[in-house]
Amino acid sequence: MKKFKIEQLKENEPEVQYLNILQELPDIVYKIDPNGNFSFVNNSVRMLGYKPEELIGKHFSKIIHPDDLKLFARQYVLKKYKGKGTSDETPPKLFDERRTGQRKTTNLSIRLIPKKRKKTKEDRGEIIAEVIAFGDVSSTGHYATHIQEKNKKFLGTLGIIRDFTKHKHAEEKIKQHEKMLEESEKELKRFSHRILKIREEEKKKLSANLHSELGSMAVTLDSYLNNIEDAIKGNNLKISLDIIRKSKRKFEKSIKMLKRIIADLRPPDLDIVGLPDALREYFLNIKKQTGINIQCIMKIDDKKLTNNAAITLYRIVQEAITNIIKHSNAKKVTVRMTSRDNGIQLRICDNGKGFDTVKVKQGTKMHIGLRSMTEMAESLGGTFDITSTPGQGTEIVVILPI
Repeated sequence: MKKFKIEQLKENEPEVQYLNILQELPDIVYKIDPNGNFSFVNNSVRMLGYKPEELIGKHFSKIIHPDDLKLFARQYVLKKYKGKGTSDETPPKLFDERRTGQRKTTNLSIRLIPKKRKKTKEDRGEIIAEVIAFGDVSSTGHYATHIQEKNKKFLGTLGIIRDFTKHKHAEEKIKQHEKMLEESEKELKRFSHRILKIREEEKKKLSANLHSELGSMAVTLDSYLNNIEDAIKGNNLKISLDIIRKSKRKFEKSIKMLKRIIADLRPPDLDIVGLPDALREYFLNIKKQTGINIQCIMKIDDKKLTNNAAITLYRIVQEAITNIIKHSNAKKVTVRMTSRDNGIQLRICDNGKGFDTVKVKQGTKMHIGLRSMTEMAESLGGTFDITSTPGQGTEIVVILPI
């Protein structure tokens, strides 16, 4: 094909008008010769950083991603179909297409490689990343029309590349958001399941406590009443009064136990005196019951605490102290609560025997108390962290946003 420059033609010639239209199209229009070299490309190729004249005579592989080249170039694709036929319904897609009509290539998504930019002084040693553009290709074979159909001469491939990089990036963002939404839904289901498990465990714990205390009280009082009845029948007033006094002590003890169980369900002092004073009262009761000295340091404005945050902090402290009493053999505990930027930090330290946190966390079943505290903190968007070493005590740090 004869090569020419547009400026060599007269402005009123049809070729000039046609080429001017092609140059102004927003899509990349190209023609490659039978060897795969560009013989024409319009100005829109500048979106890849090339001037049109830079690509004339260059193989089309210069702008195609190497991985896509193996999928959509004739020299690679036709090897897969050697000795096989291709149907009109699923013909292979080719960048350097030779077919025409219904079997030509359309809607071929391909990655384009922009021209590599050389480093400049302004880059200051930064790595210049290779940016990939995305194109939608339509291509068809071009033949000499004056030759008979059976002997027509192949002149090359005509094609159009429509840039859909922004659309592709938008699709990828949508997929990312859909994936995030899917993960959020899964996490919500897992969280709901954990909440249900916690509720069931709390119900079992309450049931066990009520059964133990009320059952014990019922058996004891039934025994005392029978003894009182026998003593009265025997006209033994002294024994009757003695049994009645024992019954009252047992009844008072059971009432205190029931009040403690009720307080565990919902600490009444939180509504009246606030979190700091409610915890101080709780610590005094613990000292009376166990002898453990709990140092309490509160530097917070509990008026800024939400109801849920106050209850959650109380519950975490309560669970931590329960674990200390059951497992640590500690004699001294420090509970420090301080305000931070947009949050509250709770720190609980004891001088007990400690334990190996790695083994506990890697175990098939995490200790119910640790799991409960972790989930309570995470339910309000907070964090729970525990550090401990055998023989050196334990420290718990909880941060809740407010």
